[in-house]
Amino acid sequence: MAVVNGVQALLRSVRMALKRPGAPYNKSARFQVYLKLVSRKFMGVSCNPATLFPAVFPAVALALSGCASQLVLTGSNSVVFSVSPASAAFGTVNVGQSATMNITLRNETLSSVVISQLGVSGQSFSVVGQNSFPITVRSGETFEFSVQFAPTAVGAAAGQLTVVSNAQTNSTTVVSLSGDGAMGAIPLSGLSCTSASITGAGSDACTVTLGGPAPSGGATINLSSTNSSVAVPTTLAVPAGATGAAFTATVATVTSPQTATITASLGNSSKSFALQLSPDATSSTPATLGALTCAARSMTGSGTDACIVTLSGVAANGGFDVNLSSSDPSVTVPVSVTVPADATSASFTAMVAAVGSAQTATLTANSGNDSKTFAVQLNASTTVLGLNATSISFGNVILNSAATQTVTLRSAGTVAVVVSSVTLSGAGFSLSGAAFPATLAPGQTASLDVQFDPSATGTASGLVTIVSTSISNPVTVITVSGTGVTSAVDLSWDAPTASDDPVVGYNVYRETSGGSSFQLLNSGIDSEMTYTDGAVQPGSTYEYYVTSVDSAGVESVPSNTTIVAVP
Repeated sequence: MAVVNGVQALLRSVRMALKRPGAPYNKSARFQVYLKLVSRKFMGVSCNPATLFPAVFPAVALALSGCASQLVLTGSNSVVFSVSPASAAFGTVNVGQSATMNITLRNETLSSVVISQLGVSGQSFSVVGQNSFPITVRSGETFEFSVQFAPTAVGAAAGQLTVVSNAQTNSTTVVSLSGDGAMGAIPLSGLSCTSASITGAGSDACTVTLGGPAPSGGATINLSSTNSSVAVPTTLAVPAGATGAAFTATVATVTSPQTATITASLGNSSKSFALQLSPDATSSTPATLGALTCAARSMTGSGTDACIVTLSGVAANGGFDVNLSSSDPSVTVPVSVTVPADATSASFTAMVAAVGSAQTATLTANSGNDSKTFAVQLNASTTVLGLNATSISFGNVILNSAATQTVTLRSAGTVAVVVSSVTLSGAGFSLSGAAFPATLAPGQTASLDVQFDPSATGTASGLVTIVSTSISNPVTVITVSGTGVTSAVDLSWDAPTASDDPVVGYNVYRETSGGSSFQLLNSGIDSEMTYTDGAVQPGSTYEYYVTSVDSAGVESVPSNTTIVAVP
């Protein structure tokens, strides 16, 4: 019994020697001592060799009192400071979202390890919620933190997490980081229209809203209506970066109360809007031609375009005949189409042939005195530079008071167009805006600001010359003109809010105070809602009014008049 008690005392001594200062002895620690006695006698002790595994210090030999052999401690100091996992793969994460992974620091050494730095390289990777250093990890303990992947662009991303510490081994540990940014589906967030109910024929302004900006290339939204009395475009394009787009629902007269459901869909996401339709009990006017619409406003190469003619009400017995025509031989349509009795619309197909240069085809639907048009842009599979103007007229501009107009250049083909130079000639004119040479991808635009700042009275003119790789117009010339005046009257007005026919322009009339009649000022219909009258004399007083003009040349009644005294 004395020898056994002696061995137990020795084990206690070894355990106390291996014990970490200031911490309790832990049975599960790596320095547990195992003793194997082959035979023991409690009276007249004899003992066989015993071996202790594994120890954390160099081999130690201890003699057991009363035993003929030795008790041997063996082992080595092989414990380390480690980081896991060794690499972090986040997989695929949608742009605008994020994913996190936990990183564990494990201290298996016999002393505390101090972390001085957690460094992250690589765009879109970051350490979450750990900004305070140093960090102390005590012996036998672990420390966890999170690394986040928040991609801002589509594609593969890679980076590194670097852990810097005072550990004797693995003092600088690198964890590889990887992930893929993906563009997730953008859902629809709303569909709304200005009016929830319409009586008789009319139109309703509607807006579709996305749950986020449209990706590069834009987004195409499908539109539909459950009621043939409500016509909507087949598709609606949302430009890249935009969060919504507007369209018009055209409503024909109904003979009984009805509900039309307008639906917008994008991928697996859809939104609906209910529109209540009521008959116009006070009107007995027969149906007229209400609208002409086609699915596509722009086409490249050959193809077909689905078009619809819509009436203002229900077709009478025998149906409603509509004559069709096209302004461009590259687009052919049927000679006519008939809206069946009791229906409000009829469809037809426009056949489009490939063109060698960008051009616009105007489709026209006629019935009696009613006429509706729809423009289709035809794009050639070539390099084409399109312009929004071939001439610029500044009209009357007061001396030393600059006026500016914008010229828009557009790549109208299917191949990028290179604009090599833009030059301007003419006294009083200047040019600013885009820098050249410039390459415009298909559909891309660039803007030029042309300024007229006259320093003398009289008419001035100039030329804007554009040189590009456009096949149809490699050298394009835009004429610019303006007149410098000492005095001028600037007029502006709002478009009429209640017009049955679309307004195509305006006429401006003036009467000198004390005169007997108003005189027309503009030589042609003015499409803008502004006008500058430079033919005025200082000290005189003038009275003005404006009329609107529709596509048939019919002029409205005069607006209210305004009186202007020129200083």
